[in-house]
Amino acid sequence: MVKPLAERLLIKAGQHVCVLNAPVGLLASLDGLPDTAAVSIEAAESADVWLVFVNDAAAVAEHGPVIASRAKPGAVVWFAYPKKSGAIKTDISRDSGWGPVESLGWAPVTQISVNETWSALRFKPVGDIKTITRKFGPHAAG
Repeated sequence: MVKPLAERLLIKAGQHVCVLNAPVGLLASLDGLPDTAAVSIEAAESADVWLVFVNDAAAVAEHGPVIASRAKPGAVVWFAYPKKSGAIKTDISRDSGWGPVESLGWAPVTQISVNETWSALRFKPVGDIKTITRKFGPHAAG
């Protein structure tokens, strides 16, 4: 059985969740959201969890540095992007298009499926990652 989306996004009770650029209807499908979690659609430094939807590399370049600078220490940061198998045309994937975020010292650590159209990568500051196992990218294990 697939875990509820809120659980896969690591949303806990009492947390402030910031969802930016969400496709129509996605917020309604945010199943499993703890009753005491608050969701906003405007950027806020107080957010414990960020879920930012980006369609292409230009959106990563626009939003990535802003989120990386505004996320508080320990925040869970997800960038959702279109699956290659979906109807949305994109120039980003799990393995490419994240340079603007990676150049700021952040690296992807986890990937999840949001739904049939979107996947999401969780990014963390490299200094917060205990063990890097990636074999590619600027923060690849040596």
